[in-house]
Amino acid sequence: MIAGEALFEVLVNAAVTFVAAYLLVRLLTARMRDGGLRLALLCLPFAKVVYEVARGIPANAFFWERVRGVQQELGSFLVGVGFSRLGFILHISFSAHAHGQSYPTSVADGAATILGRRVATVAPTVVAVVLVLGALIALARLLHTRFRPAGPVVDWRRLGARGVRIHLDPRDGVPCAGGLLQPWICVPASVHAALSDEEREAVIAHELAHLRRHDVLLLGSLAALEAVLWFVPFVRRLTRAIGAQCELRADADARLRGVDGAVLASALVRVAERLSGRTPRVALIAGPSLLSRRVHELLSPLPAEGRGRVALRFVLAVVAATFVLRATTFGLP
Repeated sequence: MIAGEALFEVLVNAAVTFVAAYLLVRLLTARMRDGGLRLALLCLPFAKVVYEVARGIPANAFFWERVRGVQQELGSFLVGVGFSRLGFILHISFSAHAHGQSYPTSVADGAATILGRRVATVAPTVVAVVLVLGALIALARLLHTRFRPAGPVVDWRRLGARGVRIHLDPRDGVPCAGGLLQPWICVPASVHAALSDEEREAVIAHELAHLRRHDVLLLGSLAALEAVLWFVPFVRRLTRAIGAQCELRADADARLRGVDGAVLASALVRVAERLSGRTPRVALIAGPSLLSRRVHELLSPLPAEGRGRVALRFVLAVVAATFVLRATTFGLP
């Protein structure tokens, strides 16, 4: 019983932590240009929730008093902002008062109390079991659908000290990269036939950029966290935003290594046309899609930033990251 309630506490608090961190990050990155710093900030909600779950339930939380049968007498709500040597601090918390003492409490405590009184004492445990079963099903689906290389090896490229196999995949889809120890790139045969030699090299350079920047590890880890947090709002939206940043960053990396942006843009449009069955013109004007963003960036000159501006952006990003990671919300440390 206590284990079920503790699991409910951890899962609900993880959801609250993620949503609060997500809203802060989206606010901080609303006007930030695409790039590595924006990508790092977008990953902060996942880092925050992993840290909080690893910490579990604070030793002085009211949860431990509640499972021992202590009834809350009063409650209080506190909002505070301030500064410290490490940056700006935001603090939003609830507290429970019983027998003359004050204990930090959370949304999960309140939800468990309401469920226990109005539904059944085992309701929090039942909810926790349902959430865990949903996470296990989502993880099983992820492992089942995880992409593996298929088709013959038609070429290879050098990536540092490693070789990257290039497969000609008989299945439909988009070019992709994978493999942590033995990296590979898969190009669907239909896409390979539709592209010119120069466009194929541009696509391979883009996929090599994903491998070079370890996007496979990042996106794979986030996909697993998304499966575990399947019940939390904004999780899928954030993983898509992070994926979009990885694509834009890989495009820029390929251009810095000599790829013609117009050639890569042409290859993207050809791939999109084959997948959507629409003309490239319609695909590009159908709202602010990732395709239109990528093509726009590829056809624009590469930005030349001075060291001073890069340093300023780095400092601002560090301050923003400190703000998000040190924010305490609803009694969570």
